[in-house]
Amino acid sequence: MENEIFIDKLRWKATFEGFLIRDCTLGCDENRMGFLLIQDLGDTHRENGWQTRFVSVKLDEPMKTRFFYMTGNDLTTASLTSAWLPNQAEFVVADLAMKVWSCRPPVFAGEEAPISFDGIGYGYKSIGAVGGVAYKVVRVDDTIYAVGAHFRIFERLPNQQWKEQKEIPLLPGLSSNEHDKITQAISEGDCYDLNGFSKNDIYAVGGGGTVWHFNGVTWKNLPFPTSHRLLTVTCGGDGFVYITDICGSLWKGRNSTWQRISLRSQSLPFADAAWYMGTLWCANDYGMLILEGNELVAIHQSRNHRAPADIAMVSHRIDVAPDGRKMLVCGAHGAAIHDGTCWKMLFSDDDFSD
Repeated sequence: MENEIFIDKLRWKATFEGFLIRDCTLGCDENRMGFLLIQDLGDTHRENGWQTRFVSVKLDEPMKTRFFYMTGNDLTTASLTSAWLPNQAEFVVADLAMKVWSCRPPVFAGEEAPISFDGIGYGYKSIGAVGGVAYKVVRVDDTIYAVGAHFRIFERLPNQQWKEQKEIPLLPGLSSNEHDKITQAISEGDCYDLNGFSKNDIYAVGGGGTVWHFNGVTWKNLPFPTSHRLLTVTCGGDGFVYITDICGSLWKGRNSTWQRISLRSQSLPFADAAWYMGTLWCANDYGMLILEGNELVAIHQSRNHRAPADIAMVSHRIDVAPDGRKMLVCGAHGAAIHDGTCWKMLFSDDDFSD
């Protein structure tokens, strides 16, 4: 579809109109991409509820059959990723309540059993079982992981199964009868992101400056020089690991050696980060920044990879293909792609405004 429009007005009205784009992914093969949408309720209160929609795009299909979507009312603050061959090629959506949708074309598309987490006996002794929360689903190589509360990490297996990484212990405060210790364990014990150089060299980050490393056999808790909440982690092509904290500051290192290379104090932390074209890209709902030297620069001001203003406006979430050749970005009102050479705007709501 190099010289073809991505979507026409008829398909946009049927698929995207009335929704905001929350997340995106390249996959589950080089001819597909996916989008996660939430209903645009305007100024109405969130407690009124909203619909969630997953959209699958088959790029080599003609316009009339290119888009497939499924919609539901039962997901809360969900995220989206995709697995690629040789693993089970599929899209996966998971929400805070660990509910899961998946799409494995052309075999299955729909809701499946939630991710299972048995918290009985782990904490809240005076209340009962500890519940599970999934903050994010991510991809390492061709495998999907879900990360969440109590620093639980779940690896996606074939046949809609999940394997909990039980070697990472729950914080002892969760099994305390003391309210302060329980509260501290909750605030410091969550996992917010995971990334890897490979499936045998993975880093996971979370509350209280917590970093865990998996070497293919065992998990190890690594020392880290801040107690700030850590929200994104990226394993770079230069052999270093890049971590952003709740203030937006950027840390660089590996194993037990870390340094802060960019001190920031921003009101909105980064939600996504990725390594692409030899450098780090970080994004949140305000836009996307790129690492140049030791400075994070807005992409419309970049010296080396400057993006046009319309691209910058829709660059709030990031996904890079497993082979590193393409980067997909999205914002509430549109999406764009970089193919290793140049940017291309896929669509913007402004294109279809009456």
